Amino acid sequence: MSEHSEDVEADLARYYPRDADQLNAFFRGEMSIRRLHVLVSRLPRDSATHAVRVGGRGHADWDDHTELMAGVIEELRRFQLLFRQANTDPKKSHTLPRDIDYVPRPWNDETTPE
Repeated sequence: MSEHSEDVEADLARYYPRDADQLNAFFRGEMSIRRLHVLVSRLPRDSATHAVRVGGRGHADWDDHTELMAGVIEELRRFQLLFRQANTDPKKSHTLPRDIDYVPRPWNDETTPE
């Protein structure tokens, strides 16, 4: 936690504004380790703390909905490619791609899925 204490502090202030000074309260001995653990472990998936735990700040904006949309886009691209392959005359010299362009993920530098 000390490695990402600024992210934790910012998230605690953002998601629990009623007690914005919670991290300092913990270090002063006014908050138990259990309470701090509960607050930090229940931070939402779009929090900076969650993002650094799973791989970096780029993960904060990549939620389940974004992943589902990326999957839909990739399936549509795959369908378009298959449709073009099925409806192209093989005797004519058409060069069709072998694979689709994948939606880049923030945790993967390549453009293909893991």
